[in-house]
Amino acid sequence: MADYPPDGFGFCNAAGVHETATGELALTMILASLRGIPVAVGGQHAGEWRHKWHPGLANKRVLVIGTGVVGQEVVR
Repeated sequence: MADYPPDGFGFCNAAGVHETATGELALTMILASLRGIPVAVGGQHAGEWRHKWHPGLANKRVLVIGTGVVGQEVVR
């Protein structure tokens, strides 16, 4: 890797920039899925009432596997 990047080129990444927002989005999508939001939106588009009770995460245990930086943000 000593030859990379070639002269005249820089190397950069977005480490430390998107982890919090991505972890927040992941948790938002998990909650939306658990609460049936996609089904409700689909029903809204179809002009139908698709009401159903959906449990939340209160008093539940959650297992996060593969905790990279984004996974650590989900846990936090």
